[in-house]
Amino acid sequence: MFAVRSRALIVVAVVAFFGTTVRAGTPTQLLLTNTEADGLPAGIKSLDLSTGAILGFLVPEDFPNNGNLWPVEAMAPGPNRTILVAQSVDDTVKQYDEFGNFISLFISGQAVNNIRSIVRSPDGEFLFTSDFAHDDVHRFSFFTGTPAPNAGDPDGQFIPGMQPPPDLDLPQAMAILSTGELLIADIGQVKLMKYNPTTGAVIGPFVPNPAEDLNGATVRDIDVLPNGDVVVTVAGGGNNVRTYSSAGVLDATRTFSFNTPNGVHVLPNGNYLVTSGSSFGQGRGLFLVNPTTGAILQTIDNLRSYGALELITLVAAVPTCPAAGDGDVDQNGLVDGRDIAGFVNLLTSGSGNPPDSDFCAADLDGDNDVTLADVDPFVQALVGP
Repeated sequence: MFAVRSRALIVVAVVAFFGTTVRAGTPTQLLLTNTEADGLPAGIKSLDLSTGAILGFLVPEDFPNNGNLWPVEAMAPGPNRTILVAQSVDDTVKQYDEFGNFISLFISGQAVNNIRSIVRSPDGEFLFTSDFAHDDVHRFSFFTGTPAPNAGDPDGQFIPGMQPPPDLDLPQAMAILSTGELLIADIGQVKLMKYNPTTGAVIGPFVPNPAEDLNGATVRDIDVLPNGDVVVTVAGGGNNVRTYSSAGVLDATRTFSFNTPNGVHVLPNGNYLVTSGSSFGQGRGLFLVNPTTGAILQTIDNLRSYGALELITLVAAVPTCPAAGDGDVDQNGLVDGRDIAGFVNLLTSGSGNPPDSDFCAADLDGDNDVTLADVDPFVQALVGP
């Protein structure tokens, strides 16, 4: 027994020296949606990540064989390499696989009305939806689509609305800032407002100078850049694309007029993709724009009215272990000193994954990972109560 306890101490020492590792990421898609402005069937197109060129359809314009796809307000990654699509026409969020095949209604039948945006929470556990008609934001489980309310509301209400300022009023586009805060285009207040993504509490205006805040009544899209800058489309009177620093300061050198902008995405070379459903000015379509001059560099497509542009990073399917492990890493029916080397290797190398039998045996806390939290129960399994 002394020898086993000594080996257990070695486990702790090795863990302290090596630590743990992080696993790899997943593929990314740039997607474009139709709006209701032209009255034609809706679909979702794939774009080239570098140029914005249209590569083809992800979801074809084939109602009702495409899952009864209505004009799309917003998109977000879903669980298990799926794509979530929000529609204001029927107040649903639909789920498609990565190849564009309809899977199911992910959110429906809840007290959400006129969904304008969906966004995944910073911790990855929840999905937020903005409810334009009810002036509130709802929260759902990212993995199942079931309501996850802030204070017991059965329909998942997370941030209440229909109250005097500074509370939420007519939420449209949303995004997660580089600081982790939830950013909401509050059309009732004509402001970009920050909220705590865990509690739903209002933090305050994103733009410190009121004169630089929103100047229009429609914000369909917000693009947060890798450096923290924020790009916003403003229509309904403003008709411009506005760029802010991560601190909310307007960057006049990258703010330009554009007739009824709907969606925006910044390409790696710094040019902007902008969509519109307008019949005036530059007209409807998908455009490549120089952000410093506002000049249209290329009309990529002017045959349809387009809306949201979303860069979707697929969330990989996560295999699971059937139950919490028992510590028998070498699968010989005993938990003894021969399991220590395998346990330490799985803990420090990051080489295993569920549902591998040795990995699942080392996952003693049942969280589908082998981490420092498994060390104590593994030692207990070795030495007994």
